[in-house]
Amino acid sequence: MSIFNRVCFASAFAIASMSAGQSHAAGAESVPLVAPVGITLQDSEVFPQPGGGQGRGGRGAAASPSELPKTPGFFRGGGMDRGSTLYLADDQARPLYVFEDDVTPGKSACVDACAKEWVAAQPSQKNAVAGGQWTIITRPDKTKQWAYRGKPLYRFTGDVPGQLNGLKSGPKWKTVRLNLEEDIKRPPGIGVTEARFGGGYVLTDREGFTLYAANEKAKAIKACVTNDCLDQWKPVVAPAAASAIGDFTVVNRTDGVMQWVYKGKPLYTFTGDLMEGDVFGIGKTADIQATMLASHWMPPEADIKLDLARGPIVTKNKFTLYRFDVSFHAQTGHGIPGSTPGSPLIGKTLGTGACDEECLKLWHPYVAPAAAVPTGHWEIVTRKNGLRQWTYRGFATYTYSGDKTPLDRSGADNYQVRVSEDITHDVYDDTSEYGRPLIRGTNAPASYSAYIEP
Repeated sequence: MSIFNRVCFASAFAIASMSAGQSHAAGAESVPLVAPVGITLQDSEVFPQPGGGQGRGGRGAAASPSELPKTPGFFRGGGMDRGSTLYLADDQARPLYVFEDDVTPGKSACVDACAKEWVAAQPSQKNAVAGGQWTIITRPDKTKQWAYRGKPLYRFTGDVPGQLNGLKSGPKWKTVRLNLEEDIKRPPGIGVTEARFGGGYVLTDREGFTLYAANEKAKAIKACVTNDCLDQWKPVVAPAAASAIGDFTVVNRTDGVMQWVYKGKPLYTFTGDLMEGDVFGIGKTADIQATMLASHWMPPEADIKLDLARGPIVTKNKFTLYRFDVSFHAQTGHGIPGSTPGSPLIGKTLGTGACDEECLKLWHPYVAPAAAVPTGHWEIVTRKNGLRQWTYRGFATYTYSGDKTPLDRSGADNYQVRVSEDITHDVYDDTSEYGRPLIRGTNAPASYSAYIEP
């Protein structure tokens, strides 16, 4: 099917069969978490690695704020885009490491003097549950420690959020990259990607489209050979010489096509998916689900809802969540599917300062309970009045008093421009009259509100 036909089909499908506000995290409860409670995911812009690393668009990892040059007339922020690599950190956003000498599965070699400098990453909950590539080991002192992909995790005592001082201890200590791509053995042409609707990670075909698996009750889907069925579901074709690998096997269909099967379930793509990570096929047929490998943790009130005009939106109790971002030299825009989602480094730099007392008359911080623990993309910042506030992918989150019904977006694109301020300042110079970080625009400092996309 051509991209033109995909667009036409998806538009018709969305209007005919999806209601505004439908969640796209369906099925996530039955799979392990991407990161367990108390482990956070830090973008490569926040933890730039030695030698750099490629983010989306080939920009590479960004420098830390202290390393940014003061170049008059040019914005030198953390970047207009999130990077493509995530690193593991603790609940205070301090980086986690693995130790090269840990070679015996389930056993830590960092004890005694080593353990005083390198603190074991302990589960934040007594009833913590291992799953996926996450396990819990018992240390010599009988305390528990998280291990990822079989390697115990540690925190360096000399680190603070955003710093990687532990790398100076020698080549035996390394930061830990989230690596779902290597978690499962799979045949050539089948990949792993983060679903664009933010629920977690899914299997994809060689073009990046989400793979769906028919469950054992879906007899009609297993025998999807009619034109009506094939207009929506395309079997994932296996080469004639394909053989089983890992949980993948091959079945010979009644129409003579060799089809890939994952854990006993035949695989399909959905013709309504337009882009890498789309999961429009969720809910279309009761007996077929996206191949979710691991799901993202979310606060109990939070969810991801679909706005038919704008795509996925992060919500609190079905109401739109917003962030305050900066204006910069960019053409990619925001607020449309696949657009610029905002740099986590800028979000962390702005903190809560982007919304002062006057701002709070209309904007309401998403409050984190006293017992809440930062996990995955969700972290917590403390406002000056002691209020704990949820952040998502680096940005403090708010609801807007002008939104009256679920998924209203009346708070989007509210700009503040301060033309009298010196535009040679960087975003990191906290010298504005309101105590906010100055913001770089093309001709003047400016900030804006944007609804949050996953």
